[in-house]
Amino acid sequence: MTAEESSVIRLALVGCDYLTGLGLSHILAGAPFLQIVGAVEKAQDALQLPGVGPLHLVLVEAGMGKAEAIRTCAELAAFPQSPRVVMLGNFDEQTTGELIMAGAAAILTPAGVTGDLPAILRVVHQGGVLIPGARGYPSAGAEESNETRRFKDSYARLSVRECAVANGIAEGLSNADLGRRLQLSEASIKVAVSQVMIKVGVRNRVQLAVLATKAQSN
Repeated sequence: MTAEESSVIRLALVGCDYLTGLGLSHILAGAPFLQIVGAVEKAQDALQLPGVGPLHLVLVEAGMGKAEAIRTCAELAAFPQSPRVVMLGNFDEQTTGELIMAGAAAILTPAGVTGDLPAILRVVHQGGVLIPGARGYPSAGAEESNETRRFKDSYARLSVRECAVANGIAEGLSNADLGRRLQLSEASIKVAVSQVMIKVGVRNRVQLAVLATKAQSN
């Protein structure tokens, strides 16, 4: 595989009638760093898409019920090599939180989808965090409050550098951005992010970003 091929982001579209209607699928196809491997109606069909190489991103238009959106997200997150799942839809705080816990890497609102979508997807692929209303999550309730308290207790035990890593993730910084800020290599940042996630008990950097934002806002 050439360096150029390895830099291409392989993208699958799931149920993206909205994007097609706006003509944004053509904009995506015109981005030199994106390769649309196919468009399907159901999440599991994405596994059957042709092509060689891993699937990096799956963009889902979630014009479906809450339960189906969460199930779709979980199915995609369980794919081999774990492609980053981008959900397109309008969700309340509770559903946003459940989608994150199901494995969503980013959530975009239809109103926010513009010609900049290719650049947005590249940021997500590089590890950026895009979640509307992150400061409002988790919503009120016993389970969310317990989760927030647990995270805040863990957050308080982080070292200064670990806090800097968590805060950078909450800002939406990629590993490269964090490396430049903290004067560390991307490899070191990758290890540091993994260690912080283990320490605070979250599964991915999106969960870390949301919970870090919540911990800082209280």
